[in-house]
Formats: sequence, C-alpha cells, structure tokens
Amino acid sequence: MTVPPTETELDAAIAAIPLEDLVYLRLRAFLAQQSEADPADLHALVMPHVERALYRLVLERAEGHRGLAARMLGINRNTLARRLRDLGLDSRGE
Repeated sequence: MTVPPTETELDAAIAAIPLEDLVYLRLRAFLAQQSEADPADLHALVMPHVERALYRLVLERAEGHRGLAARMLGINRNTLARRLRDLGLDSRGE
C-alpha cells in the first residue's frame, strides 16, 4: 500500500516546480473545463482569478494594510482599492 505524501512533502514538491510551469498547468486544466472549444476573451476570463490570488497573498503579507500592499504591488493605493472592490475583496483579501 502506498502512503500519500505529507503536506510538507507536497509543499516541497510544488515549490520545486517553477511558478510559470505551475500557472501553465493550472491554466491548461482550467481551459479544458470550459464549455467552448475556443472561448472568446481569455484575458478577461483568466485575469480576475490571477489578480484575486495575488491581491489576497499581498494583503496577507501586508497584514491588511492597503498602503503597504499597494507599495508591494507597485500601484497606487486608490487603484488597489478600486481593484479590490471590482474583485469583491476586502482589506483582508476575503
């Protein structure tokens, strides 16, 4: 019987894969789940997912401080506030 990897072992294996490759693999799986063979406007379909994950992580690292999060992202604090509102996130990234 095979023992499943621990969470630490799984995290280490994932960390060894370059970010671009992980994104590529997840996007390939995401697109395979789409009902259309050639969906229109992939950018608009995919980018909210990417932005939401990035903003959640940055807000977590900034402990909810929007000014610090905006500086980490290299954007204006008002731009961050607007994007959070557009994506349905609060200062905690929820």
